[in-house]
Amino acid sequence: MLLEVEGGTLYYEVRGAGPLLVFVCGGPTDADVFAPIADVLAAQFKVVTYDPRGNSRSVINPIVDQHMDVHGDDVARLIDHVGGAPAFVFGNSGGGQIGMNALARHADRIAALIAHEPPCITLLPDGADVMAGMQRAHELASTDVMKGFGAFMALTGIDMTPPPGRKQETSERMKTNLAYFMRHGILQIASYRPDLESLRQRRLIVGVGAESVGQLAHRTGMALAEALPVGATLFPGGHGGYGRYVPEFAEAIAFALR
Repeated sequence: MLLEVEGGTLYYEVRGAGPLLVFVCGGPTDADVFAPIADVLAAQFKVVTYDPRGNSRSVINPIVDQHMDVHGDDVARLIDHVGGAPAFVFGNSGGGQIGMNALARHADRIAALIAHEPPCITLLPDGADVMAGMQRAHELASTDVMKGFGAFMALTGIDMTPPPGRKQETSERMKTNLAYFMRHGILQIASYRPDLESLRQRRLIVGVGAESVGQLAHRTGMALAEALPVGATLFPGGHGGYGRYVPEFAEAIAFALR
């Protein structure tokens, strides 16, 4: 299904019935990375997955740098369009940054947010050095996308091996999305500093992966939990654990929201 928004269209899918649960993906990924876990959670929730604007089937014109307020507004627009506010939201990686923007600025639409390993680099003690690395990756990508992405992967330490069962067409779309992410999204997502004062007044669950200790996204998740301060909630697997430990991760989400 498509939702018309200013500057383009958002592609989204709806499964199940019950309280509304919106999944927000990060980086070059799209709705399909959440398909297996959405199928499981559809027994308990009305689940919405979508392609963030500029990724895959969500078209924008012209191509512009990503803006976190625009992404946050898109979450609110989807909730209003589908119905069921206040909704639960799960955001992974850059999707966690988007979710926090939406929670801080559209609190009436969101009952609770799980921000799973959001890259809150500005909260790290060595955040300036990490941002310099992001800048280098961005600059490399201006002429060679894969070289820039390689620098990004070396900096983050994320395992990008596709989980079993991922469709080839999903992987191909993600490859196509890389140029947009590296040239128009990496710095905007990484440099976003959550509105901690507003978030302290909301229901925010910070998630980190059991298998991602030492990786950049795990460090930023822990830094966010400390800054709020709240306890970090451990989720199965690593940064993409939702795709490798589907039943366990689904139960962890349902348990956290209960």
